Amino acid sequence: MRNRAITSKNIAIVFALVFLISFVWLTSSVGAKRGWDAVVDAPLKSAQHFDWSAPDEFFTGRESGKIKFIHQSDSFKGVVRLRKFKQAGPYVLTVDTADGATLAGYDCDIWNPWAQLYGDTFPGGTNGCWEGSPYADVKLFYLEQYDSNKSGAIDEDDYYGGRISFDVPLLNGTCNLKFFIKLDWRLSSPDANIMMMNNMNGDRKYGRVKRPRGFNYDEDLIIADGLAVERLVLADSAWCESSCEPPSSDSGYMDTTGVVFYSTVSDTFKSAVVLSNIVTPPTPQPLQIKLEGLGSQSADPTELWSNEAIGYIGRWWNNTTNANIYSDIQYETLKGTDDVLGYVIFDGFDTDVTSTTFALDSSYHVLWNPQSGRPGVGDVVMEPGDYVAYFALTENLSEWRGVFLSENPLEFTIN
Repeated sequence: MRNRAITSKNIAIVFALVFLISFVWLTSSVGAKRGWDAVVDAPLKSAQHFDWSAPDEFFTGRESGKIKFIHQSDSFKGVVRLRKFKQAGPYVLTVDTADGATLAGYDCDIWNPWAQLYGDTFPGGTNGCWEGSPYADVKLFYLEQYDSNKSGAIDEDDYYGGRISFDVPLLNGTCNLKFFIKLDWRLSSPDANIMMMNNMNGDRKYGRVKRPRGFNYDEDLIIADGLAVERLVLADSAWCESSCEPPSSDSGYMDTTGVVFYSTVSDTFKSAVVLSNIVTPPTPQPLQIKLEGLGSQSADPTELWSNEAIGYIGRWWNNTTNANIYSDIQYETLKGTDDVLGYVIFDGFDTDVTSTTFALDSSYHVLWNPQSGRPGVGDVVMEPGDYVAYFALTENLSEWRGVFLSENPLEFTIN
């Protein structure tokens, strides 16, 4: 009887242990699954049968691959897994924007200001343009030969494969992406070097994407901090100190648009502005580069703070009376009753070219005359904090007519 009791007890303990182990395994499995909810699992498909693929001699015909990346992150990061490739490489992982309308209509030299700042491959990733769609060569890599024949040793008939991790910044915002695995162009040609591909819009010919829970193709990759781009629109109203014609009816500006690139987290407001073509003001002159607050009557605390931070290093404009305010003391007196705009002119745009880089370190009344009472040229320091402001290009002569304004306020942090 005693032996039977011990056996029953042992059995009970075993069942309890099995239950506990099963519970822990189930809990950890569920937790792991939830941990992958924010990761996109995208298969890569061979490009061999497309006209623009790499030459057939580079294929085994059995290539396979997939890419996993975090679809909401502060950078573009993930891993590529490839198998059954014919050679070690070199290969390039390229990201292309499926959303070609974002910067459509611009020549490839729109990216030149970034190259001036950061070199040929710069933060933001985008270092090229194909038929109006920007692309980024994210990483150059090689594959390793492995025992694909399972012979116990690696020989010349074995395939190449590997696991390639990447972590790079991209422009701030939402990107609908395509992925390409390409041969280094020196081995074939720039327009015929693609080995594998994927299209995040879910087109069957590119390979379906496994959706994590709650995944939305319109929010494939959301970058929280880094670099941002905002479209510039040509003013279609008489936006100037007194009466003037809108620049949208001026032949020197007509049919021109632009974009401003900017760092969302930096030590000052900086980066580049690009116009779609060369402009010709009525009187030859550089355009003023401006940052403008949203006025002293805003109900948003961040907008109020940034309006003041900009005005104190720059100048003030009274939207209520349509007139300049010439001192900080006048601003303090009027800000509660009138809508007073803080703005700073900090650089110029040469209209002989279509692009320039900038950094806010100066404060001018007009470009040839630094504002008295403000820090000297090159000595302006922006107050740390979160900013909401419009970017503008205005004429430098006569009525300081506004020409281009960002479509939406820019949001960035100065640290």
